[in-house]
Amino acid sequence: MLAREAAVVPQVPVTIGTRGPVAVVTVDDGADNTIDVNIVDSLVSAFKAVQEHAGAVVLAGRPGWYSRGLDPDILQPGGEGASNLLHSCTELILRLVEFPRPLVAACTGSALGAAAVTLLACDVRVGTAGDYKIGLDFVSVGVPVPDLVVELARTRMSPKHITRACNTAELYSPDAAVQAGFLDLVTTEDAVERACEVAADLSQRVDRRAFEATRATTSRSVSETIMRSAGDLWRYRRDSRTAEGR
Repeated sequence: MLAREAAVVPQVPVTIGTRGPVAVVTVDDGADNTIDVNIVDSLVSAFKAVQEHAGAVVLAGRPGWYSRGLDPDILQPGGEGASNLLHSCTELILRLVEFPRPLVAACTGSALGAAAVTLLACDVRVGTAGDYKIGLDFVSVGVPVPDLVVELARTRMSPKHITRACNTAELYSPDAAVQAGFLDLVTTEDAVERACEVAADLSQRVDRRAFEATRATTSRSVSETIMRSAGDLWRYRRDSRTAEGR
């Protein structure tokens, strides 16, 4: 078993731990890990902090919930709050997609909406067996699926599941999520421990420079889509501020 060591990021439910060469970034708000701007910003800061020294990184949730996704109480009213959250989350996805180290997700329970998107952005996805749901629930909660999500789905998901996942917001069990392409494997044991084992192996057998160069190549089309989406969100945020100022 790999040794554990953890340090808490102040005042937010995000922790950075180490297990040998692996950095473990964990989100645990004590509930369902609903994503707001503070959590997104803390995750971005955490990934910046571990980027240089970690051999690989594990992104984990809490038992039962990887994450509920973006906070509907912020999204549904629209306006600047919604645009800020969407813009911050776009920055996080871009950082994951371009991250220069192997990235392994420990999906510790249900993963909805933007949380499922982070699974698509990781190199290897380890899920917890159980009565959990994983999927892109955007259209079921009144949000059109963003371009960057569709692009990620095209690169990571089984082609026969893309329409079902995006257009019909189908939710999958962990085992079905493997077939769809959200997960690579499901374990009945500790998903975080299994993810750390996978990450430790990657850190030892993947050359850093070669990985970083290859990452830049394989992520290029998705990164370009994300940058276009960021521009659209910036204009949306500007228009929202103008409308609220009337």
